[in-house]
Amino acid sequence: MALGRSLVIARATAPSTYAAVCVTEARSITINNELVDITKPDCTDPTAKLASASQYGIQKFSVSGAGAYVNSAAQKAVIADAVAQTVTEYEITVPDVGVFVGDGLLSSTELSGDKTNELQSNFSLELTGTVTFTPAA
Repeated sequence: MALGRSLVIARATAPSTYAAVCVTEARSITINNELVDITKPDCTDPTAKLASASQYGIQKFSVSGAGAYVNSAAQKAVIADAVAQTVTEYEITVPDVGVFVGDGLLSSTELSGDKTNELQSNFSLELTGTVTFTPAA
């Protein structure tokens, strides 16, 4: 059984070198495959029942992390990337599944807190361009 906390989001610090972004509570990767409707009516019998036909369109990889803010170089770099709108390579390791690598655009970063709890940090990023996937052995 793979533990959810084993899903690691890491930011590139140099080519092929990554630093884990410490995410204390929740992390996820979503693969969204847009479907394009290519249904066409039967030209010889336009009144015939239509059968749905689709093909893949745009594929989108969304990554998110949430939890207590951890004062680390990687966490600070993520926030700096969001402020400067910097494109940085990320590596997402999903236990028993594999590793996804691609350039990340931070779509949102939130820092929040109340008077009695720890500072919280939430971020969402989209992998852009070609995303490589290496299946787990």
